[in-house]
Amino acid sequence: MLVKPNDSMLESRAPFSRVVTAIAPSAREVAQAEHRFAEWNAMIEMLRGWQANPRRAIDEDYDAPSQAAIGLALDLARASRDAGGPSATRMSPTGDGGIAFEWRRPQGLVEIEIETDGAAELRVFVGTRLVRRLPLSSLSS
Repeated sequence: MLVKPNDSMLESRAPFSRVVTAIAPSAREVAQAEHRFAEWNAMIEMLRGWQANPRRAIDEDYDAPSQAAIGLALDLARASRDAGGPSATRMSPTGDGGIAFEWRRPQGLVEIEIETDGAAELRVFVGTRLVRRLPLSSLSS
């Protein structure tokens, strides 16, 4: 049975419109999210280029990223982008077949390094001091 809303029903919904307005993202938040998304997309495109030709990623004196490292880096970048996570400050080949992502923050640095065999490790630095080191087995699972 459909009920046609009357004036009292519409008035009782007024608080909901204030709640929706309060939780709606601001224009600045939307712009920041779009910027993060675009930055992740740029990294994803770079990784796709490396996947097609790993030698494009690095100078002749170093090992190019392995396909396993590139695949996991793509998975990490896509998942981070889709979750709205902060974009990495830097993404680069490690020179020994891996790929590193860095997030620089005023208090220090967070780094995820993906090794040539697909193993990954999270490292957290406060200033220049390593304060946390954690293997990320879930990346390769």
